[in-house]
Amino acid sequence: MEDVATLAHVFGRIAALGVAYRIDIQRLVQRASVLVRDPARMLLVAVPHAFDRVAVMAELKKAEMVPALALCDGDQLARVDTLAGGADTTGAVIELESVPGAPDQLAVSVQALGRRALDSDLARLARFGVAVEPVREVANALGSGRLIGVTDHSAGPAWTLHFSQPNATPAQRDIARAHLDRAAELVGATPAQRHMVAGLHDVLAAGRESFALVKVRPSGVQLAVLWGLVPWEHVVRMMLQLYAGDSAKKLGELAGAVDSDVAAMVEVTLGGAAPPAMRVAAQVRAGGKS
Repeated sequence: MEDVATLAHVFGRIAALGVAYRIDIQRLVQRASVLVRDPARMLLVAVPHAFDRVAVMAELKKAEMVPALALCDGDQLARVDTLAGGADTTGAVIELESVPGAPDQLAVSVQALGRRALDSDLARLARFGVAVEPVREVANALGSGRLIGVTDHSAGPAWTLHFSQPNATPAQRDIARAHLDRAAELVGATPAQRHMVAGLHDVLAAGRESFALVKVRPSGVQLAVLWGLVPWEHVVRMMLQLYAGDSAKKLGELAGAVDSDVAAMVEVTLGGAAPPAMRVAAQVRAGGKS
C-alpha cells in the first residue's frame, strides 16, 4: 500500500503540472501510471519551450516492457523489433507525450537498451527507407561521440541516434565543442546558434557527459545538443534570451511541481529556424529534492 500511495503522489505532481499549463494530460498520467509500478524508478517529466505538451520518460526493465509496447501500433512494434537487432536487450527508455489538441492521443517513443554500432543501425534505418548517407555524415562529424542508443518515434515516423560525449577535461570539452560545431554546420544551424552552443558548452558540460542527438525526420536531418543537471538559473536565462514571454514563470511551475534544484536535462535542436527548439526535463520523486 505504501508503494501505491507513493506512486499516486508522484503522478499527482505530474497531473498538477498539466493543470498549471492548462493542458489535458489525464490520459498521459493514466497510461504512465500503469507503466511505472516501482516508486524508486527514475521518472522524468519534460516540456518544450512552447509549454503546449507534457512528456513522461522512464527506463523500464525487460520484464516491464510488455505494457509499454502495447501502446505501440503494429508498424512501430515492427520497427522497434528491427532496431533491437536481436541484441541482448536489457530494457528500454519509454517516452509518452501528450498531443496538442488531441487529449485522447499519445506520441510514443521507444529506445531499446543494448549495444549499438553505427553501421549496423544505419543499415536498419535503410530498411525503413531512410536516406542514410546524410545521417552518416553528421554522425561522423561528431568524431569521438559514442553511439549509445537509437529511438523510434511514433510521430513521423522518425528516429533519433544518441551519442555521448566525454567532457572530463578541458581538452575533451574542446574536442566535443569542435565536433558539435562541425555537425551543426552540416545541418544548417545558424551562426547565432553555433555561437550559443560554443558559449554554453564549457559551462553546462564541465565534468560530465553531454549528448548529441542526430534526429532523422521526414524534413531531413537535425542535430540537438543535450546537457544534463543544469541549474535552473541557467535554464531560465536561456529561455528568456531565446523566447522571452512568461517562460520564467512556467519553468518555475515545472521546478515547483517536481521539487527539483536542477533541470535533469536541457535539449536544444539546431537548424535553420530561429530561435531553435528547446526542451527541458526534470526528475520527479515522491519526496525530497531531486
